Amino acid sequence: MSVTYEQKAIYQYTDKKMGDQAFCKVAERLMDSGLILTSWHYSSDPPSITYGQVEEENTSYEYEITLDGETAFMAKYLSDAKEYVEQLKENNFDASYIRHTNTKSKLVWQQPKGSKFYLGLDTFEGELPYNRSELSYALDDDGYEGTVTLTPKLRNTADGVELTLTTTLTLDRVLKADRVKPVMVDITLNDFGVIKSKVEDALRIFKPHTTDCTFDVKTHSESECSPDIIAQREEATQLARNSSQEEE
Repeated sequence: MSVTYEQKAIYQYTDKKMGDQAFCKVAERLMDSGLILTSWHYSSDPPSITYGQVEEENTSYEYEITLDGETAFMAKYLSDAKEYVEQLKENNFDASYIRHTNTKSKLVWQQPKGSKFYLGLDTFEGELPYNRSELSYALDDDGYEGTVTLTPKLRNTADGVELTLTTTLTLDRVLKADRVKPVMVDITLNDFGVIKSKVEDALRIFKPHTTDCTFDVKTHSESECSPDIIAQREEATQLARNSSQEEE
């Protein structure tokens, strides 16, 4: 029999939805830092998407109606062109149509393609699965065997920009209550700080408006994260940011 513990840390950075172009720029900065926003991804290779300004082509068609080989007028739709030619032929005109293709290109901001992440960094302490969407950690603690996973998501909702980091602990048996929180927090702390710092750097917002952090044991009641856990993670975020700046 296994038991599952889940802890969600939700950080809200704005009190309303971020503008589309502004969030597109956030996605570009995240991509440059090694975190790529994506939907479901089934490959070890990075998603085939480039954030930032990309060239978009728009193709339209118009139809030249000819009489005796000479241009008579233009039609916007193929159905109209066919109808005009048919009517003209019924009246003994030598009529036909020619399709013209018009292609225009412009630069547009690439919209984010989901709320999940492709974790493109190789410096994480946790193990990355095939699609690199989460981090996992093997646990062997005082005879307990299990796995901890850390899964990040970033959403731009009507209520604001929200980063969710979900930590899940699956064990072969119930862990002592005083060990659950330290195990789930400590083993993921460094990677938690790296992800959170990179998201905040991309947002250019370094203090969330609200923090919602709860532990949920599937067979027990839910409880809030203690202040020391929240403080630990803030410290890990700052350490990761300082380390990144030193490398630059």
